Amino acid sequence: MCRLSKWIWGLLPLLFLGLIIFWVKSGAIEDDLASRTNAERRDEGHRWARVKMDGRELTLTGIAPTEADSDQMVEIARSVWGVRTIVDNTEILAIADPYVLSAERDEKNLVLTGFVPNSAIQKRIVDTAKAANPDWRVKNEMEFGRGAPENFADAVENGIGQLARMSNGVMTLNGNVLSIQGAASDMENYDAAQAVMQYPELPVGYTMSDDSNVSRPIANPFIWSAKLNGDTIVLTGHAPSDALQAEILELATEKFPTSQIDDQTAIAGGEPGNWSSAVAAILSQLSRLVEGEATLTDTNIEISGEAVHQAAADSVLQNLNNALPQGYAGSAEIGIAVPGEPADLFACQDLFNGVMEREVILFDVGSERISGDSLRVLDAIVSVALRCPAGKIAILGHTDSDGEADLNRRLSEARAGAVRDTMVAFGIDGNRLTAIGYGESRPVAGNDTPEGKAANRRIEFRVIRIQY
Repeated sequence: MCRLSKWIWGLLPLLFLGLIIFWVKSGAIEDDLASRTNAERRDEGHRWARVKMDGRELTLTGIAPTEADSDQMVEIARSVWGVRTIVDNTEILAIADPYVLSAERDEKNLVLTGFVPNSAIQKRIVDTAKAANPDWRVKNEMEFGRGAPENFADAVENGIGQLARMSNGVMTLNGNVLSIQGAASDMENYDAAQAVMQYPELPVGYTMSDDSNVSRPIANPFIWSAKLNGDTIVLTGHAPSDALQAEILELATEKFPTSQIDDQTAIAGGEPGNWSSAVAAILSQLSRLVEGEATLTDTNIEISGEAVHQAAADSVLQNLNNALPQGYAGSAEIGIAVPGEPADLFACQDLFNGVMEREVILFDVGSERISGDSLRVLDAIVSVALRCPAGKIAILGHTDSDGEADLNRRLSEARAGAVRDTMVAFGIDGNRLTAIGYGESRPVAGNDTPEGKAANRRIEFRVIRIQY
């Protein structure tokens, strides 16, 4: 007689073994279905989707970039042999309006914010940024959103390329409009950026914003320097613009008419206010020196060098501070140059003639007041007089023929006297100096042309005797 209890205890191990086999086989089937589905998903570029198998039931999750992407992923799942049921739990990416992406950079960092349509384009933009400047630390803060215009990634790459030319700046793509703001890293990149602003090479349908602006490279600190050495003056550092660079060069030529000007300045932004007025004041005082150097660092000025006489040395800093714009300050270390070797009568006269052949002592119109720009000429005259310690010097004043002859004689005498007084103030013994006014009586050119009149308005120096 068969006993049921014995059969049950014998069947239980078989049932347990069958369940294990079913579970193992079921897990293998799920893994196989998931693997084949994911392979198709990756091949079609749907990295956003997630696949989960429960037996032969496939569940899709994730945020699809578009409805078409969601539908295509469902069709991919259906095409996988062995999948019986599909549960579509995917969501559609929200529309971003306005569709804006920005990239902002400083010296070492680039931060990406805004919207991208999918992870593939996100990766492409990040890779583009890293390739544009390997030194950048790229921070990805981009989000996904629908609504990107066609050729969106191409336009973003164009903007990132412009940022690579800058020391700092921001690129913003708002729909089909690209805006670039920032400072170029150097003048070569500044010129290139200006060309792009004028003739942008953007994808079809995109435009450059009217507010796009790439400024000159920023110099921090903003340094300008002038060094006078012999017959050469070298300008280095930065100037704010081509126009101001040309203006300073013209002023240097005016202040140093007998010197060769070597302008090595570069264009940059970051200059303080009233910069050109400060430079003009510096050049005026530097012209009083035999040799020297002046450096303007932002609003601080340092001048060093040697003057012909103590009065010039004392006046450089005082005159500089009086002429500087508000907010600027200066310091000066000025020594006294050692006079050249003493010269004899004939050599002294040649030295005086040499100075006056190159220079002109200017006066205010109709007055004996000496122009401030002529102090450096009188410094040169004093330098010659110091090399002729035993000679007496006649200072001869002349005018053109305009006006009454007697008035011209008195004006020429007053001007010669003003030169004498200035030379005395600069350290020359007054007993060595005689002032004479000849008026219009000794012309060296015709008075019928402006050039001839200018030649006749002059001061001459004559060594009249040597004391032994």
